[in-house]
Amino acid sequence: RDAMSQYAETGKVTSGPAAAQIYKKNDPRNKKEFDSLFKKTAEAPEPSFALGFESKSKKATKIKELEHTINTVSDGATGLSAHNLVVTLPDTVEGMKDLDVEISALKAEVTTNDGAYGLNLGWPSSIDPDAATAKFKKKSRQLMIVAPVAAT
Repeated sequence: RDAMSQYAETGKVTSGPAAAQIYKKNDPRNKKEFDSLFKKTAEAPEPSFALGFESKSKKATKIKELEHTINTVSDGATGLSAHNLVVTLPDTVEGMKDLDVEISALKAEVTTNDGAYGLNLGWPSSIDPDAATAKFKKKSRQLMIVAPVAAT
């Protein structure tokens, strides 16, 4: 069959001079390459967003996880609810200028600017990141994040 009729029937050209090398059937080079890539994929560690992720060196991360508590509060009258995250900060943090805070619909990330401490936490349920607020309490050295649960 010519290339035009192959393409018309199957949507690709699989034989003849116009065929791409990858489509040629029974080519041992393709099987060898596929087996090699498949083996690399099977041996790869599962990705993780948590601190202390598994790496090829198997060494633990030097970032210390920030102490935190999270709870969900609901207003019975309005039916609205929010996640309250309280992060206890080290003495090196004097204010918001010493922190990098990122809040998305699925997680909150808090890291100190010196890179020594961090927190990467998935919300119990999706939140509205535009309505979330963060406040630093100097006396108690705590970061208070209030994140309203997203409307479903």
